[in-house]
Amino acid sequence: MNGTEHRVLAASRRRPTALGSEVEFHALDARDATTLAAFAAESRVVVDASGLDDHGQIARTVLGAGCHLIDLSADTDHLTALRHLEAEARAAQRTVVTEAGLAPGLTNLLAAAAHAQAPAMGFLDLDLVLGLGEQHGPSATRWMLDQLAAPPRHPARHASLPAGFGHRTLHWVDFAEQHTLARDLGVDVVSRIALDPPQLGALTVRAARLHGLRPALLASANTAPALTRRDWWLAAATTSDGTRAWASGRRQNAATAVVAAWVVSRLTHTEPPPGVHALHHLTDLAALAPWLFLHGIATALDCATKPGMPGRWTRPRRTPDTGPSPATETTRNQALR
Repeated sequence: MNGTEHRVLAASRRRPTALGSEVEFHALDARDATTLAAFAAESRVVVDASGLDDHGQIARTVLGAGCHLIDLSADTDHLTALRHLEAEARAAQRTVVTEAGLAPGLTNLLAAAAHAQAPAMGFLDLDLVLGLGEQHGPSATRWMLDQLAAPPRHPARHASLPAGFGHRTLHWVDFAEQHTLARDLGVDVVSRIALDPPQLGALTVRAARLHGLRPALLASANTAPALTRRDWWLAAATTSDGTRAWASGRRQNAATAVVAAWVVSRLTHTEPPPGVHALHHLTDLAALAPWLFLHGIATALDCATKPGMPGRWTRPRRTPDTGPSPATETTRNQALR
C-alpha cells in the first residue's frame, strides 16, 4: 500500500527486521485483548498475519473495536470458528475476509475460475508447488511439517504442471480451502503440495513423516535456503476434464502480501457486505489479475473444451539454480487479463 493515502501501522511483539521506514511500528502482543482493541480503534482494517489460530479471539476484539478484519490463516479449525462470527460481524456492520492470501486465497480464485469454465465436472485438484529457497518463521515451518506428517486421506498425485515446473508428485495436505470450495462449488476438491527442488522436496516430505526426525528437521529448516535458491511457487486448479487455472511467481510470502493488499484496498475504497466472507465470495480471478500482473505474478486459464479469453501473460522459464526465471517473456495465450 506504499504511495497511497493510507497510514500503515504494524504491530508485533518484536519489530520485524524487514519493516519499511514508511510503516509505523507498535510493540503489541495480539493475545492481550485490551491492547489490541486500543490498536484496532486507530485503524479501519486489521490484517491478522499472526498465525495464532486462536479460534476467533482476535477477530472478536477487532470487530468490537469497529474494524474490518482480513485473516490470513490456513488452519481449518480456526476458519470454521471465524465463520461462526457471521452474526457478530453483521451486527457491527463490519466485514471479515478469510482465505485472503496465496493459499488459501488466490487458490480459491483459481478453483472458482476453472470450475466456471467446466461446471459439469465434479472434481477439482488444487496443486501447490512451493520453493524451499525462502525462509519462514518457526511457527509457519512447524505448521507445514505438521501438514506433511498427517496421515494422507488421498493418494499422491502425479501431474504434469504448467509454467515450466514439469512432472511432479504432489502429496495431500489438509489446507482449509478444499473444504470451503467443496461446500461452495458443490464438487469434490483435494489439495496437494510439492516442494521445489524435487529431490530436496521429496527428502523433506519423507523426513517430516518420521517422528524421530521432525525435531531435527524443524531445527534445520532455515538451512534450506543455503541449499537452494529456488523461491518460485505455482498454484493450479484443474477440473476432471483438464481445464486449468494457474498462477506463478516468486516468494510465497510476498504473494500473500500482494493478495492481502488488494483486499485492504477493496475494504477501504468500497462498501463491503458485512459478515464473514472467503475471498472468492467477494471477487474473481479476472478482477485480481491486473494487480497480480503488476506485482510479477502470472495468471492463465487453459480451457480443455473451448477457447478461453485471449490475454497477455508472462511465462516464467526454468533455470538450473532458481527454477523458473524472472517473468520476462510475454506471449499470447488463453489467459486472463
